[in-house]
Amino acid sequence: MSNAILSGARLNNERIKEILAIFLVFQIGLFFFLINQSGKSSQSAGGPTNHLLSLDFDKLKKISISERSPDEKKISNLTLNKEGGFWWLADKVLAKISTVNNFINNLQEVREGIPVTSSGETPERYKVGQNNFVRKIDLVDAKGQQVTILVGEAAGLRNVYVRLANDKNVYSVELNRELTTANDREWLDRDCLKFTRSQFNCLSLNDFQIKLGNSGWVLSSNGKDTQISATTAVYFIDQISKIRVDSILARTAAEAEQIKSESPDLKLEVKLKNGQKNDFVFSGVKGKPYHALKTTGRACTFAVSNEYVDSIKAIDAKQILEANAAVEGIAGKSTAKVAKDKSTANAAKDKSTANAATDKNSGKH
Repeated sequence: MSNAILSGARLNNERIKEILAIFLVFQIGLFFFLINQSGKSSQSAGGPTNHLLSLDFDKLKKISISERSPDEKKISNLTLNKEGGFWWLADKVLAKISTVNNFINNLQEVREGIPVTSSGETPERYKVGQNNFVRKIDLVDAKGQQVTILVGEAAGLRNVYVRLANDKNVYSVELNRELTTANDREWLDRDCLKFTRSQFNCLSLNDFQIKLGNSGWVLSSNGKDTQISATTAVYFIDQISKIRVDSILARTAAEAEQIKSESPDLKLEVKLKNGQKNDFVFSGVKGKPYHALKTTGRACTFAVSNEYVDSIKAIDAKQILEANAAVEGIAGKSTAKVAKDKSTANAAKDKSTANAATDKNSGKH
């Protein structure tokens, strides 16, 4: 009998555990349901569903960013202007369109939420004051309407404190601060100086010149003109035209004077079909892995890797002629093979025709 009692007690304990487990799951489900309903009610009350910036981003024409250094002793400034459907940095330097689009899309999705403070007395505490911001972003549309947003300290893993310049409310919003930097290296289209072969008419470098003549491509060196194949010309033009800019070293002539560059050691002259002429002057910078590059009609100075400059220095007229001879040799062998194959095919055809005629005559006898 005692065994029966013990068995019944065990069954009751197991049943109690099942009931408690079911009750616990119900409580957890109810908790998350209430959290979800709370979020929905705050949204319906005009919270996180409201966009922070009331601006027509499709008509945005100007972006200005000011960034304060960590020691707060220096402020870096960046300006982008939209012209002809493209975004440009200072001095008509093309900006990387994907970076601009990511920046705009990020700002478009910023929601205001519930203010962290609305007193207007403590913006400096969150580093969103007029004189102690971490970053300041000015956005101007085609009609001249301007919105200024002050970005402050991090407010969490992905959030930062922000304040509109004409508003006392401070918000904690989800914003990728890396996209709001004033470092022009992050905005620069590194292929902004690259030219394509379809634009190209003449190139002068080192001891030679490659130009497009009436009867094809011509290599000029030491007063002698040599016809070269289109394959050879295009190969070397493509190698030389791959100018990739690492960064902007200086934006003005005054800033350029602060760069301790050496005497120019490489000069490249490019003439385009539209008559435009571009000069590229490369100068080494002592102790640096890059050359300073000055170009026609620009005040700014670019940084270009020593690797690229060294690869261009290695190209000379002798190398081009040797490459052209190899190309023409391959082309000659190919032409000879085609001619031989054609001759063999014709001979086989003639033999087949002769055999057919012989068989036909034999049939008549």
